Order: sequence, then C-alpha cells, then structure tokens
Amino acid sequence: MNTEPNTTTDFTDAIIINIKHRMKKLGITQEVLAKEVGYKNRAAISEILSGKINLPLSKLPDFAAALKTTVPVLLNEDVDEHTVIDGYGYDLEILKKKLQRNGYLLTEIFQTSEGAVNHIVKKCERKTVGIAESSTLTQMGLVDRLREMSGTVYLGDYRSNSEERKKATTADIFILSANAIAYDTGDIVNISNDGVRISSSLYQPEEVIFVIGKNKIAPNLEEAMDRARRVVKPQVAAMRGYRTPCVEKGECDQHCRIPASACKVTCIYHYAVKFVNYTVVLVDEDIGVGVESNT
Repeated sequence: MNTEPNTTTDFTDAIIINIKHRMKKLGITQEVLAKEVGYKNRAAISEILSGKINLPLSKLPDFAAALKTTVPVLLNEDVDEHTVIDGYGYDLEILKKKLQRNGYLLTEIFQTSEGAVNHIVKKCERKTVGIAESSTLTQMGLVDRLREMSGTVYLGDYRSNSEERKKATTADIFILSANAIAYDTGDIVNISNDGVRISSSLYQPEEVIFVIGKNKIAPNLEEAMDRARRVVKPQVAAMRGYRTPCVEKGECDQHCRIPASACKVTCIYHYAVKFVNYTVVLVDEDIGVGVESNT
C-alpha cells in the first residue's frame, strides 16, 4: 500500500530499470539501498522495484544520491532493459545520441579496439597526423599502425621536441583520448599538464578524433571530473616520475599548485567547437589509464 499518496508520481518502467542498473553497477543490495534512502528494511525497495508501489517523488533525490548519480539520469526514458553493457549499465547508443546532440555528429561505436584502429587508419590515409600522448592510443596499437602507413605522424608528447609538438598541433588530423565523459550530458573532460592536446583539439586541425573506451564513462560531469582528478592524473603523474601530492600521498589535492602538477589545464567539451570537424570513436572495451575500475 502506498503510504505517501500526496508525494508520489507514476514512473515509467525505464526509471525502475535505471535504478536497477545503478544498483548492479555499484554492487548495492536492496538492504543497503533501503538504509541509504531512509527505509527501515528492504521491503519497500522490493515493492518499488517490482512496481507494486510508486516511488515517492520526495525520495527521488535520496535515491540519486545513494546510487551516486543525478535525478535527470534516473529520469532518462531512453534507457531500456537491454542497455547494460558488460555490467557498466551504460548504453553506447544512448551516449552516441547525446554526443550528436552536442554537435559531434560523426560519433561511431566499435566493439573492439582492432575495429576502431582499422577505421581510424583508413581515415588517416595520405594525411599528416598528430597524436596526443595517450595510454589509450598506445594500448590500442594505433600509434604503431599509423607509423606503418605512408603518411607522416607527429607525436604531441611531453618527451617530443618543440618542433615535433608544433607539427602535431598543425597536422591535418589530430587524435586524442579523454580522461572521462559524462553519460547524462555527453560532456567530455580532459586535464593536461602542458595543454598540447587540449589546444590542438580546439583550433588548428582539419579534423579531430576522440577515442574513448567505455571505462571512461561516468554518470555525470561531477563524477567525470572526479575520475579525471583522482583516477587518471595521479597515475599519469606517477608514470612521468612527478613528485606531486597525489603520487606521494596517494590521493588528489585539488588545490595543488606546483610546477610538476599534472593538472594545470582543464577543458570540458560541452559542445563541438565551430570550424573543427570532430569524430568521436566509442570503443566497447576498457582501455587506457585507470582500466581496473590517461587518457
């Protein structure tokens, strides 16, 4: 029986599916969820998830907080019961639609890194190519494949000399990854030490290609930023041998202001920049820094 008739609303099946997806992704049981949202036991949660009673509207923010997401994500009616991909709970087709809405009209999905690499290599034929420093691109084998082709490849790498970095930023095509992407809005997040890949993705090239593995997806922008700061950049700093607070203490200091900081420049791509042709390649694999849960 519904005990809050004045504060309830009818929710579509998709809302319940969204809640179930978040529970599965986070490993939250009905007992734990009940405690987090203020119910005495799991009975109410069980009845809500089975559709026997309505979810009180007043409880929706509590559910979102307990499931580490936002109310808009829980209200997303684009989700259906087939949207879980390998336990993450994200549908790449839905994310593709959001990216296209944000102006990234050429958004493509590949089930494997190999398929994505073959596609990108074909696009880069007879072109000069700039490649950002990226564990994602290296792990995929893209850098080696591009070097094998007849075109010219320049690395926008912190270890490259200034002339090569400059050529990378002015190449016909510039390829980079992302630290994170927000599922609810399609916002792409990158944090950089030197700004090369960020500046190159905004202005000079004829085409910019983002390559993003499914492990980069976060529920919302706040968690995407958190992933970039707390998961990706500490690992990048350690790989480079930086003596930063996140390396020495094992946790991010968001107020870090030192020359060796790996987080000097932050860019959030809310919408495709005018005069730049973008392609976003979504890969249904875990690739790049922070795979166990860079770029």
